[in-house]
Amino acid sequence: MPDISALADRYDELKAERLPKIEAFMRGDVPYLVCLPSPTTMYGNCNSIEDSFAANLYDFEQGLDIATDGLPYLEPWFGTGAYAEAFGCEYFWRDGESPACHYKYHSLDEVKDLEKPDIRKARVLNMVLDAIAHFREKTEDRLPLVLTDTQSAHDTATMVLDACEVFVASYEAPEALHAFLSIINELIIEFSRLQADLIGPTLLSRPGHIMACSHTGGPGISISEDNIMVASPYVNEHFLLPYTNAVGAAFGGVAIHSCGCWTHSMAITRKMENVMMIDCAVGLGSDPNPNAPEDVREAMLDSGIIVSARCGSDLKRVLDTLDRLAGPGIRLVVRMGCTPENSQARYDAISRKLEDLYS
Repeated sequence: MPDISALADRYDELKAERLPKIEAFMRGDVPYLVCLPSPTTMYGNCNSIEDSFAANLYDFEQGLDIATDGLPYLEPWFGTGAYAEAFGCEYFWRDGESPACHYKYHSLDEVKDLEKPDIRKARVLNMVLDAIAHFREKTEDRLPLVLTDTQSAHDTATMVLDACEVFVASYEAPEALHAFLSIINELIIEFSRLQADLIGPTLLSRPGHIMACSHTGGPGISISEDNIMVASPYVNEHFLLPYTNAVGAAFGGVAIHSCGCWTHSMAITRKMENVMMIDCAVGLGSDPNPNAPEDVREAMLDSGIIVSARCGSDLKRVLDTLDRLAGPGIRLVVRMGCTPENSQARYDAISRKLEDLYS
């Protein structure tokens, strides 16, 4: 276990150096950031609060040795199904892996009369709250925290109810689906506020989960919206993004993450007044089904929405991707895989490339 006081002292030094640039970027005064991410061993080590804390501390400490414009944070992460478990879905804990969640309901009729769950009876949501209190106590309120991974209303719906039923309902029973999504969204907003209050404004790093420019005093909330990559533009515009936009209204903006390719719907985010950032995989090696850099640029050019681009781990490919993505009109956060040993060289190479592209 690392020395918490020494760890916090190092963090405070880096925060003093990096925060002005992050804040300038968020204001729009700086066009890009290079945010090489910290390790994420916590995703496979979260069967208990103590396991999660130990993994978080390891990731945080490693992150302090990485050359980056970003700042590390602690995250009370216990799987993607935390909200689904509140609706009675079964959770499966697995050693060395992220937990799984199995949907409970098989037809839309079964969820028509569902009420918003009582957070006090939700096992995983309470585990998140207990973890926040534990993390704060163990770090003596000196290290920042983010909210847990907030799966969107639609993502959660397909973990509670058979996904086929959810998508069919978009066309055959839209009113019933909207009612179901609204209940989930109410729970998301209620629990997110509860987490934020428990963390406190001086420690809360926002927008949060997976967003590398997160920082204390920052705006917004991070939402995982992975169904956007498989849904049609019509479904995304009417059943996914409006609910995520509503969460953004409650938290001063929303940063949307999705794996996979979703440029078919990316431009729709421009219609959502509370979308402040998107996070996507761009270019070969970043995802099994990445977004083409040119398509991301076309969708987001001059939108004012920040593009957080996960670009893989091959430096040559990353530089090629930036040639096709970056430049004036794109507010950009570049992310690529690294180790503490090679991060400085990668940070310098990417910074030189971006300086040329934005000059």
